[in-house]
Amino acid sequence: MSYPPPGGYGGGPPQAAPDNNMTMAVVATVLGLLFCCPVGVIPGVMAVVASNKVVPAAQGGNYGAAQQAAADSKRYANIAFVLAGIGLVLNVIYFLTVL
Repeated sequence: MSYPPPGGYGGGPPQAAPDNNMTMAVVATVLGLLFCCPVGVIPGVMAVVASNKVVPAAQGGNYGAAQQAAADSKRYANIAFVLAGIGLVLNVIYFLTVL
């Protein structure tokens, strides 16, 4: 008769939490604010919220949800970067045509 390994079921070492992309989310949100692109702030805030879900999910052992939250955070931050870039281009065009 064999007994399970000590320390609970499964035995292996716990997995590390995926990168939560918090820095990228905050930078994308700030750039959306700086370049007067309020539409870019919305996905930036969504990226911050998604990145806040990564570590608690990983600590709870739900690594699939942690990886999904990290992927969502990165996706929303990239959308915010694109919208902030569009806002920057539109601001440059506006100021070049006005002056």
